[in-house]
Amino acid sequence: MLLLIPLEKKLELKRFPIITFLLILINTLVFFIGQSGDNDAYDKAAKHYSDSGLAKIEIPAYIKYLENTPGRGESGDDKERISFLKDTQKFSKEPPAMMGLMMISSDDLFLDELLDKKSIITSDMKEYQQWNENREELQNIFNKSLIYSYGFIPKEKRPITYLTTQFLHGGIMHLVGNMVFLLFLGIAVENIFGSLRYLPFYLFSGACATAFYMLFDMTSRTPLVGASGAIAGLMGMYAISYGLRRIRFFYNILFYFNYVKAPALIMFPLWLGNEFLQYFFVEGSNVAYMAHAGGLLAGGAIAGFMSLFKKGVDREYMDENVKQDNLAELMAEANTLMGQLEFDQAKKIYNQILRDHPDNLDALKKLFTIEKHKPDSLDFMSVCNKLFKLNSNAPGIVADINQIFKEYLKLTNHNAQLDTPHMVDLSIRFSNHGFIEDAEMILTALINCGHNVNNLDLAIKVIARKLEDIDSSRSLYYKKMLTAE
Repeated sequence: MLLLIPLEKKLELKRFPIITFLLILINTLVFFIGQSGDNDAYDKAAKHYSDSGLAKIEIPAYIKYLENTPGRGESGDDKERISFLKDTQKFSKEPPAMMGLMMISSDDLFLDELLDKKSIITSDMKEYQQWNENREELQNIFNKSLIYSYGFIPKEKRPITYLTTQFLHGGIMHLVGNMVFLLFLGIAVENIFGSLRYLPFYLFSGACATAFYMLFDMTSRTPLVGASGAIAGLMGMYAISYGLRRIRFFYNILFYFNYVKAPALIMFPLWLGNEFLQYFFVEGSNVAYMAHAGGLLAGGAIAGFMSLFKKGVDREYMDENVKQDNLAELMAEANTLMGQLEFDQAKKIYNQILRDHPDNLDALKKLFTIEKHKPDSLDFMSVCNKLFKLNSNAPGIVADINQIFKEYLKLTNHNAQLDTPHMVDLSIRFSNHGFIEDAEMILTALINCGHNVNNLDLAIKVIARKLEDIDSSRSLYYKKMLTAE
């Protein structure tokens, strides 16, 4: 089995994928609330199947059908069914109603003979009338479940179920698996196309997936349920939209897990080929591989059509996503070189990162660690100026800068040679975040420099205000300084 999942960057509030989370919420509510009565319906159906005598009539007829019909009874699956039904009946003296009902309900060829052609239980048989009434009652019980009412049944082809089937699931693991994929892919695709386009694209892909599935199984009476066809559509949209942009993918082949970076477009034939391969070569699976294939093709077609227009596709978002992915890769490479004490090579990569991401604190901190061994060098002063002019008031970042500033002062013997505007800004930020002592030290140096400094009054006001509840006398000192000016 091949599993490929694109790795998306972190969520951003300004790009919050509201439709994706609403879809997850709706699917979850439908399963836990709407489908909560389905198991009761199935239990009632099994009880009716046993109590009404349907099991005693149909299961022996089913065994006979498998044994006597050319092409049936010889395959491994049919042999297992015959053996199980016979052995269980010998042991319990009664036909295995629950398992027999499940086997018969999933055998469309037998059901065609039983229900449509009426060739198994014929009208001239004495039990026919009672059997027919009990069979109708059995179907009525099944129809009380949400899956049979709103799942897509190819033989019936009810139009509304092309949409409703996308919100139904066969079990908790089916739901969880689909919602995990919806989360991973939905975040990316919703950000690419925008919420207003994303929802109809998602539903259309799901409907196309259902229609494509029907082409390969037009007479089935088994309900098709699940969001995976629509999610496969998201996979197609993702691969075609990102095109030749190189994306990191998590992959799993049997028991092997790893990451690979490749052009997103390459994933499309891999995903599609995997579905066809499993459809033709995996026996006994209840996975709707052709629904996945149909969704992929529909999603790919949507993305291909949208790529013809300049509007409607957020290419800037995709480029930024790739850039962030490259950043993570470069940081990992540089950090590895740091660990191997290859400082010159690591330095080149950190500087490369800063050319594209000049405000990257991690890269600046690593460069500071490298350059601090030569505190008299121009490179050291350059990285310090870049660090101290970072325009951020995030508490964590200011705290990091404060620690680096203290180390900087020790390395330079308190002989700060920073640009004056950066010093003023540092004093204000240190004051606002509670680093009063360091803010005062900077402020004193600025006051003693002997010439006009822009925004110095603002720095004095901030520190005076912050000192009001800490040291009123020092606060008053700075306030008088402002008055004197």
